[in-house]
Amino acid sequence: MVIKQNGTVTYIFAILLCVLFMPLVFFVFCSDCLKEKTHYCPNCNKRIGFEVPVVGSNIHFEKPSNSSY
Repeated sequence: MVIKQNGTVTYIFAILLCVLFMPLVFFVFCSDCLKEKTHYCPNCNKRIGFEVPVVGSNIHFEKPSNSSY
């Protein structure tokens, strides 16, 4: 399961486009390419990684905690 939400990069691009060309501001909030994506395990709903737009296309995986079941 992947949840996409607006993040810092989205708002920075929106401000830049507002200054440069106002009608393009809506593109930033409608497109998925500039949204932060958080990945969750479909079985246990734990967060397993995240993607930050523009910075890199790689998923940053979190280290598993040392907990026993």
